[in-house]
Amino acid sequence: ELVGLDKKVYYFKEVSSTMDVARKLAQKREEAIVIAETQTKGKGRRGRSWYSSRGGIYFSWILRPTISPSHAHLVNLLAGLSVAITIRKLFNIDTTLKWPNDVLINEKKVCGILAEMEAEADIVKFIILGIGINVNNDISGYIKSATSLKEQFGKNISKKKLFLQLMREIEKMQPYLANPQPIINKWKRFSSTLGRYVRIIMQDKILEGQAIDVDNDGALILKTKDETLKRIVAGDCIHLR
Repeated sequence: ELVGLDKKVYYFKEVSSTMDVARKLAQKREEAIVIAETQTKGKGRRGRSWYSSRGGIYFSWILRPTISPSHAHLVNLLAGLSVAITIRKLFNIDTTLKWPNDVLINEKKVCGILAEMEAEADIVKFIILGIGINVNNDISGYIKSATSLKEQFGKNISKKKLFLQLMREIEKMQPYLANPQPIINKWKRFSSTLGRYVRIIMQDKILEGQAIDVDNDGALILKTKDETLKRIVAGDCIHLR
């Protein structure tokens, strides 16, 4: 029982993907959170799989924000910022944010975020926000670029305490989706991407340059070698140096 949470919660020991279950519920006009101990077909960005071993937190939240589809990318930044703030508040562990939606500890990924939108014309019908956090997993032996809170903190973490605090942080920030400047400003302070040289892998091309800013829609502003400014809405970001 999640005391203090006024949301409908569907809990599973194991599920193929919380995103898939949440999408079916959203199409029935439900507003709920789907949470699982493990996923057999966890989803990452761009169709990749997300390693979902026991000990982590994996959930999808159906949101119905009154924003235009062009602002939907802000949900990624809001969620990443909420996770980073929650971890700092509860455990005093230094967290940073890698554009567009990774939470890092010591440059290792501790949380991944996926947002899927359904829109009609210029109206967002719903956004499914998927969050996977490595909590009590022993993960660095399997994935060198990843870590867990247990590995960083040195002991098991209360997943319930973490989950409830994260819900409070996300709810507190949701109103800012309509006026995102405070989210953007705070995200920049947590960013480990801005100021660095990066490689951005998109579906049709690869760009390299210096990440110099994030605009009010959450897009990355990249300065290439020939001093051209590129606005990037979506892509994989690799820190080069």
